[in-house]
Amino acid sequence: MSRVPGLSFLTLRTSNFFVFLIGFGYRADKSLNKGEMRRTIAGTLVTGFVILVFLSLYYEISNQPLVIAFIELVGLVVGFYFGSRAVAGKEEVEEKNIGQVKIENVQFSGKSNNIINITIRNSSDFEVTVDRVYINNEPKKIEEEAISPKSAKDFSVEHKWKGGESYRVKIATKEGITTKKKEELRNNEETR
Repeated sequence: MSRVPGLSFLTLRTSNFFVFLIGFGYRADKSLNKGEMRRTIAGTLVTGFVILVFLSLYYEISNQPLVIAFIELVGLVVGFYFGSRAVAGKEEVEEKNIGQVKIENVQFSGKSNNIINITIRNSSDFEVTVDRVYINNEPKKIEEEAISPKSAKDFSVEHKWKGGESYRVKIATKEGITTKKKEELRNNEETR
């Protein structure tokens, strides 16, 4: 097995590049989160892979078991990096959207104490369609309605209610966003 000249120099340069990427990521937001570490590890391994490709042009190292294992490792890490970024991005979008659709107000009304009026606010930048309402985990029939971005809409739901009890109101949208609110109805509370 022939030794590749300058291998220790290349190892040192790759290690320096790793430290540079960590410092670059830290400088951006003064923290090292999982995303920064994934980016650094993937970047360093890809750099090592590129160096390996150039070395294989000049030296007979292309079929050695260590080289094959390194190539497989780079493939796994790059696949993991992009896969985890996609999942993290989707979770971030979902988390952002969940906080932007809220139950703004709940009113109890009706001559027979049988109507609950729910105001839902959509603070997001896209239209959402409310297709389910639950009162104390019991699904209620509603007419599907879209709520425009940056606006609110009122929904009326038939449900027998009684003063002095609490009610859990939950809404669900076709986009997969859910939000809930617990409303305590006092005995002497005036209704609309």
